[in-house]
Amino acid sequence: MPSSASLAEKQRREAHQQRAYEIQLAGGLRGAARWTVYGAIACTAGHYSWPLFRRQTLGLKAFLTTSATIFGLVVGADDHLLKYEHGLREAENEIRRQARASLALQGRIATESEIRGWREKNERRKAEEKNIVEEKLRLEGLSNTEIDAVTGGDGLGEAMDVGLVHSDGRGVGRRG
Repeated sequence: MPSSASLAEKQRREAHQQRAYEIQLAGGLRGAARWTVYGAIACTAGHYSWPLFRRQTLGLKAFLTTSATIFGLVVGADDHLLKYEHGLREAENEIRRQARASLALQGRIATESEIRGWREKNERRKAEEKNIVEEKLRLEGLSNTEIDAVTGGDGLGEAMDVGLVHSDGRGVGRRG
């Protein structure tokens, strides 16, 4: 019986936290750059359009531009993080749906520990399938670079997409 939070679960969460940080950083920087340009354009347009704005100090104009920058930083980071979390929730819900269906077919109640055990078993099975596909590709004479290109990500799914593995996981060969 798996513990309440297995090592694999902790590593998965840490990887998600790191990925969320990277996404938030990139989104914030993109938003800040975009809104800095918007703020600078607005200040330039105001400077050339309104005499009252033209008489304002450079400090006020810089404040307005940096306010736009901070707005873009916050909104950009938040927007990208929310999209990432939404994708994670959808993936988690799909995994839990599959686990509940699989456990129900086995006549077992889908408790949290049962779902966690199913997930770990399923991840091990996918890793084994990926290793089998990689070995078959090596036997076909593909280089490590070509194998990585085919099995990158979750491995088996991409191999199926390019026609190297049938949908039931049997056989390796190019469609054509």
